[in-house]
Amino acid sequence: MNVIFLDFDGVLNCPGCHGHPHNDHKAEAIVSLRGRIGKSHVAALNKLWENAPSNPIVVISSTWRLMPLARTTLSGLLRKAGFVGYVDSCTPFSNQTMNRGNEIAQWIRDLRPSLRKQVESLVILDDDSDMGDLMPRLVQTSFRVGLVEEEIQTAIEVLNTPFDMSEIKHMGAPEARYG
Repeated sequence: MNVIFLDFDGVLNCPGCHGHPHNDHKAEAIVSLRGRIGKSHVAALNKLWENAPSNPIVVISSTWRLMPLARTTLSGLLRKAGFVGYVDSCTPFSNQTMNRGNEIAQWIRDLRPSLRKQVESLVILDDDSDMGDLMPRLVQTSFRVGLVEEEIQTAIEVLNTPFDMSEIKHMGAPEARYG
């Protein structure tokens, strides 16, 4: 199983997208999100999904996952924006001083052992760099530009690099919860 960890702001939703709100009211923004997800960003995400080794699952790592019914809502919005892949779940959240990389590591650790062994590779699409030991798995986008075609080849190369649990041995978070 290959996994794409997906952030929204700075990846699919950016100031370059038509009508981007310049505020932090994510709950308000999601209501009209369809108009602000850049079509070129979704096309790039589709290209990654279609050219990745095996069909990867998408796990939402964006702070937008903290909204009620986040996986269902965001999965539906991605589908309406033209995404052809599959959104599996969201990463956990901890109000402890936890970075995005630790949340991703916790998601992997929380898998049943039989599923954990099936994680062949992973890539993180994010505009932030708080990935800790998972930095080599990050394809960092520009907040102002979002995901672009040139970054897809890098993401495919990352997905072609086998994942080993030792990559997250020092990472994790106490009392993580899922949104």
